[in-house]
Amino acid sequence: MFVKNNEAEGYVNGTFGVVTSVNSSQIKVRTEKEKRLVTVERVRWNYEVSEYNTTTNEVETRVVGWYEQYPLIPAWAITIHKSQGQTFDNVILNLRKCFAEGQAYVALSRCRSLEGIQLSSLVDRKAIKIDELVEDFLQQMRSEWSNDAVQKAIIADQKKPKEPQLVYDKEWVTKELDKFRRAQAKVEKCTCNLIFNKHEMWYLANKAPKTKKEMRALSPNVDENTVVEYGDAIIRIIKKGFRES
Repeated sequence: MFVKNNEAEGYVNGTFGVVTSVNSSQIKVRTEKEKRLVTVERVRWNYEVSEYNTTTNEVETRVVGWYEQYPLIPAWAITIHKSQGQTFDNVILNLRKCFAEGQAYVALSRCRSLEGIQLSSLVDRKAIKIDELVEDFLQQMRSEWSNDAVQKAIIADQKKPKEPQLVYDKEWVTKELDKFRRAQAKVEKCTCNLIFNKHEMWYLANKAPKTKKEMRALSPNVDENTVVEYGDAIIRIIKKGFRES
């Protein structure tokens, strides 16, 4: 397993792989997921100390030592802490010595499925540790959402006034549109079909547009002149066709 980040070379801290070859200056590793062959060379680690500079009033870092080694370690097993952020198809877990809150959960949740988990030892109740703050919060939530509280919420919801349901009366709208075109034809001293024909009337009643923009979207079944000359009146009739059930 790699223990240092080097994205340019194709690995990060925690990447798994298999050593394919070794010589005096480098190691070749094929990564587990990407199957990429990576050439690994020695990497330098610095040992630094921080000191306060009384002259500049700043904290300065000074290198006091360094070492070089290949950024690899055997990966037959890793700690739970090291496994955070990773996902595996199969895991063998030893949870007997968990010492921190949530540590057992982190280990168990690394595996993609329940079938892929194998426990190497019995899990003691003491290994399952829960943060007291989390436990207090959960207790508070359970108290607030007890059966009585849920029942009250349901009753309160039932008492809320329900929004009226609107039903569209297409037949009434059709009749009113026909009345309108006949009345308008008398005013303009022309035939009803010059106002708008029956096909347009039925189409408008069926589609029930609520704006002129929606009426224009019905072209070519609705003529542009119908929208310009009679659109407002048609929309008023259609809107009246929506009634509370």
